[in-house]
Amino acid sequence: IGKQYPQGSRILFLEFSPDGKSLAYTVEKTDPTDWSKKEEYLVVNGKEYWPWAWVSANFKISNNNIFVYQATDTYGNRHLIKNDTYLQTVINTYRADNPLLQDQHMPSESPKMDLTFWMQNKSLQINPLNGKVFYIFSKIIQTNPTKWMSIVNYDGAPQTYYGFVNLANWGKGIFSPDGRHLVYSYRDDTSWKTSLVIDGKE
Repeated sequence: IGKQYPQGSRILFLEFSPDGKSLAYTVEKTDPTDWSKKEEYLVVNGKEYWPWAWVSANFKISNNNIFVYQATDTYGNRHLIKNDTYLQTVINTYRADNPLLQDQHMPSESPKMDLTFWMQNKSLQINPLNGKVFYIFSKIIQTNPTKWMSIVNYDGAPQTYYGFVNLANWGKGIFSPDGRHLVYSYRDDTSWKTSLVIDGKE
């Protein structure tokens, strides 16, 4: 079933679930009387998920209506959200008026990071077996020479800490079609050796 949006709206990115039963997309709504007023939403099967300042093009939807996306609020905080659960929040520490600088305003289930972390966009994957989410956040911890720290996460729980995680195809973890296996690679920033990790084992 199609959907129409009013003047000033744009549908940006679309994705079907693997079984073709669910559709997700992002939409930008702009006030036609004031083009500086803009909100973005993730829409899943016709339901809009919150007004955000920005919704990343990097979102995933699996079978059984499980979806995950990254969005930024008006204070510049970046949230990774699975359906209605906050998996990770990156705090904008440069806004003194940011309410998330005070812990009582944080979503209770969301671990927080500082703004120097960012998600490797291609890392975001949903396990087709159980709907759990795999993703990686990284930050530069040293320059000249550059060294990284990366955190491999599984459904909101940190699993492993690495130097720069050079996932296959620059940031893409891969689940097997049955969801029973996960593979990615990482590079040691000191030795420059690359290792392949399958189901958590090198």
